[in-house]
Amino acid sequence: MPTVRLKGDDGYDYEVHVDPWNEWVFRRWTWRVNTFGYVYRSTKTGSRRDGTRKSSNVYLHRVFKGLDIGDALQVDHLDADTLDNCESRLEVVSREENQRRRIERQRRGWTDAPTPSGET
Repeated sequence: MPTVRLKGDDGYDYEVHVDPWNEWVFRRWTWRVNTFGYVYRSTKTGSRRDGTRKSSNVYLHRVFKGLDIGDALQVDHLDADTLDNCESRLEVVSREENQRRRIERQRRGWTDAPTPSGET
């Protein structure tokens, strides 16, 4: 499984796991890791009346599962690792199901917070 090193918004480097057939997204766009540990890129979505540009964040796991910006469905990281974006570890679910699973993981002591590369 390929590992891609990305810069986080916090200044740390993170290792992101993807399937070999999805590596192309890193050649086409610039991706970062946000403070919640999700891989994203910003995209321009239009302009405001005052002339400034609107932008939205596109999340890597949503791209791999074919979900558009504004789609009500969510993607669950089955292993609770937001940096693991291999398709076999991602599942499209409803918002309610995603919340239920997150609460269950928290009860079991799983964490959603990724660790920067080189730290333990």
